[in-house]
Amino acid sequence: MKKILLAAAAAIAVAMSGSAFAADLALKAAPYVPASWAGGYGGLTLGWGYLDGTVTETPGTFCNAGLPACPDAGTALASAIPGSYGIQPNGFLGGAELGYNWQAGRVVYGLETDFSGANIDGSATSSNVGSGPINVVGTASERLSYLGTVRARLGWTPVDPLLLYATGGFAYGGAKSSTQLTEFVTGPCACGPSPSVVTNSSSTLTGWTVGGGVEWMFAPHWSVKGEYLYYDLGSMGYAVPTLTQANSAGTPIFGASVAASASVKGGLTRVGVNFKF
Repeated sequence: MKKILLAAAAAIAVAMSGSAFAADLALKAAPYVPASWAGGYGGLTLGWGYLDGTVTETPGTFCNAGLPACPDAGTALASAIPGSYGIQPNGFLGGAELGYNWQAGRVVYGLETDFSGANIDGSATSSNVGSGPINVVGTASERLSYLGTVRARLGWTPVDPLLLYATGGFAYGGAKSSTQLTEFVTGPCACGPSPSVVTNSSSTLTGWTVGGGVEWMFAPHWSVKGEYLYYDLGSMGYAVPTLTQANSAGTPIFGASVAASASVKGGLTRVGVNFKF
């Protein structure tokens, strides 16, 4: 009886080890089944953005040829106008996105569009002394009020349920820039009040964007993401009204007209949550 029991136990052990070995082989041979990213999705985003903005000014001059201040005063005024302002606007942005993914094994590719309202703005002030007794105080500002993109995405899932992706495509946004100039004469001059001019310009600009991110599927239909995008919307040009100095009688003596240009480019970092349909 004892021999029979030992033989039975040995047989059971062999069967169990064989079953475990077979299960291990089956597990190793089983094809990789990734988390499903395929399909449509939509969600909300919130982030922080900045503009690496520069406003440049190119002056032109005029002077009243019948008055003794011409032409030196006009040249001095033109040289006093600040040539550029380095502005670093920043602020929040938030909005919604919509996209569609296709998947082939670990490779995920798709299209995505998003739109965000933004409050990215800033200004800079410069005081400049010209070649004569004239100086100009200038202030320039830039603002981005909304930003949208239409992008392709290409990603890889190194482990489930993590997706790493690169993205790039078309970008558009609503930009606004303003310039204010005030001129002061510090030397002898039979001048009237110090003149000041201000102008605002706004436009919808188009350009491109590129970036990348990481997305984590924490439930079958839900994921969270973090991404960085760089965008370049080109520049917008506008004319500043002529800064005109008059004499005490109100007759124009000299002045300068200014052509301004604001570059609109920068980046954003944001997080989002998506629901897969």
